[in-house]
Amino acid sequence: MDLAMLIKTFKTRNGELAVATHTGLVRQRNEDNFLVLGKEGVYVIADGMGGHASGDLASRLCVECIANFYQNTKLRQDLRTTWMNRVQNWKKNTPPPTFQSFYLATSIEAANQAIYQTAKKNRSHESMGTTVVATQFVQNSLVVAYVGDSRLYRYREGRLEMLSSDHSLVNEYLRLNMISPEEASKFQHKNVILRALGMSSKVKTEVFESDVVSGDRFLLCTDGLTDLVSDGEIRDIFTES
Repeated sequence: MDLAMLIKTFKTRNGELAVATHTGLVRQRNEDNFLVLGKEGVYVIADGMGGHASGDLASRLCVECIANFYQNTKLRQDLRTTWMNRVQNWKKNTPPPTFQSFYLATSIEAANQAIYQTAKKNRSHESMGTTVVATQFVQNSLVVAYVGDSRLYRYREGRLEMLSSDHSLVNEYLRLNMISPEEASKFQHKNVILRALGMSSKVKTEVFESDVVSGDRFLLCTDGLTDLVSDGEIRDIFTES
């Protein structure tokens, strides 16, 4: 099937958006799910794992939970109060999180709980999980939260930059200089993930904010893309399009 036939396009207040997902040539079930909330400026990619229907369920629970957070006015008001109390009692040396960062991270933590509790209640879904990368555009900033090896890239003025950092065994080996970038592509345990939603009752979510300037283009993707397409090829596609 032509990939162009799978692409869905949206016009949002943040610009034009395109989404494409494909099962691939090996697996019979697509375990990816995505979320587009144009009004709220929220965009999410989740890559499920666990075999059979479990991976699809985990990624679906993830995006459904995040969607509920951004469409539930009462919950938003309650969490704003929680955030304000936390900021007032903030004693760390780092600045407190913005409300948008706190809210996005909390939505992912709630998704982790939903997946974990669902798996506990049904042994057929034991060990199911999902990676996630979630973003929200807030004026001239981009709020980012992620767990696992789904990635966020930014293309700016001809330069492609990966803004996320994989929570994977191979990336940890790279960080510790135990292997070279050339060796990473042939690493025996390349697909081992160190963090994912649903693996335990608590999860550490990476959260940060990045500036946004006119002309920026962003790519949220799973390893289904990055395992097959190099960063250089991704940059070339941006440059040519």
